Amino acid sequence: MEEKLKEKYMFCGEIGSGGSGKVFKAYDRHLQRLAAVKRFPAADAASERELRMLKELCHPAFPAVTDYIEEPEYKYLVMEYIEGKNLADHIREHGSVDQERAVKWALELADALLYLHERKCPVIYRDMKPANIIIDGKEHVRMVDFGTAFLRYQEGEATCAGGTWGYAAPEQFEKGGGKRVDERSDLYGLGATLFHMLTGCDPSRPPFLMQPLRSYDRRLSAELERIVRKATEPEREKRYANVRRMKQELENFGKADRLRRLAGNAVKAAYGAALAGAALFFLWSWAWIERLDSGPGGGMTEGEAYGIFGMYGLCGINRSAAEGRMLQAAVCILLLVIGKSAVTRWMSRGYRSVRQEKNVLLMVKSGKGLAIALVLGVLAAGRTGGGSVWAKDAAGYTQAGEEQDLFVIVRNGPGQKLLIRYDAEYPLSDTLKLELPLKNFEAGEHYELRLECINRETGAARSRTFYLKGVEP
Repeated sequence: MEEKLKEKYMFCGEIGSGGSGKVFKAYDRHLQRLAAVKRFPAADAASERELRMLKELCHPAFPAVTDYIEEPEYKYLVMEYIEGKNLADHIREHGSVDQERAVKWALELADALLYLHERKCPVIYRDMKPANIIIDGKEHVRMVDFGTAFLRYQEGEATCAGGTWGYAAPEQFEKGGGKRVDERSDLYGLGATLFHMLTGCDPSRPPFLMQPLRSYDRRLSAELERIVRKATEPEREKRYANVRRMKQELENFGKADRLRRLAGNAVKAAYGAALAGAALFFLWSWAWIERLDSGPGGGMTEGEAYGIFGMYGLCGINRSAAEGRMLQAAVCILLLVIGKSAVTRWMSRGYRSVRQEKNVLLMVKSGKGLAIALVLGVLAAGRTGGGSVWAKDAAGYTQAGEEQDLFVIVRNGPGQKLLIRYDAEYPLSDTLKLELPLKNFEAGEHYELRLECINRETGAARSRTFYLKGVEP
């Protein structure tokens, strides 16, 4: 560091780095407080752009700029030091963020993007992600790292691609360096960040999925699920037109959920009334036919018939007409049942693929048949020194037979399904639950299932063997 800089600031160490420069934690000797000092190469054009941009920005979500120093090799921008933890670390330590807090933080981020987009010279941030968001001591979010941001309408500013895979919009990686990037690209990053907060699943890591929110937790808002899905549409034209529109829907998601529930209850009530009416009409038609067939000794008089069936439009009709009306009622009941099934399947169309993905294959030498759920406490072994959990059947210990795939559903402690892939490593909750479907084992057959937990760094292993028997027919 140059002497001039050392006289005013005492550097305490590096706190971050990126493509545009390094950030140091420093102590301001004059103001007697901590500061963040970002160092830029003096001759780098991209760094100069970021430096100029940061000096112009003034918003509560961005660190305030307090000083600027130029040296022959580097330029230094001194900013407010934000005491806190970035959102990525917060989620890693505490899991998913509760819905109300996640929406509160998303609204604060939307306000910051709105400020950037509606300036006289609009700025596209391009790198919205939890690692670039700091939660300060007052539980507010602060955005840092403008290394990939650019001025919207300045010639040549969008010629280079930038962003983080999983959070950046697809157009940011298109051939040509992201010339199609605009305000809607930042909406994608905001939607992906909200998804990460609500589910605890990082879209930038395997298996690189952003499935519907309620696939992970059915308690989450259906309206929030719709908002996140619209914000993260791969096609830019299908997203919100601007941040203001998305912000309005985030502010009103609770009201929209209440309206959705009221509409759903009204539809259910109408469906129930229609089904009950059709069933009642069917039964009364059947009763009319039974009375007509009961013979002279049991037949009804005209007055009795009118009193019982007149209000249902059945009085005075013959047997064939009554049969026709009964058939109409039966068809109506059948259509109502089929219609409900079709609507239910259409409404849940986004969840079936998730359930298929949330299976992990274990190998077992077995046939088909039994149901068993194994609740396995593997926390101690799994948390040791960054260990990874994996399981396999002791195929070598079973009797010879045709080897087949055994599908196992994996859940965490609260019972939520986990998305398991062979090429990824996942953090553990307090308990890992494996469910083996009933049809995987033959009745009366005996099986031996072995679970192994190995620390990949030390090689230390723990194992447990389970002896299974199919249920007798």
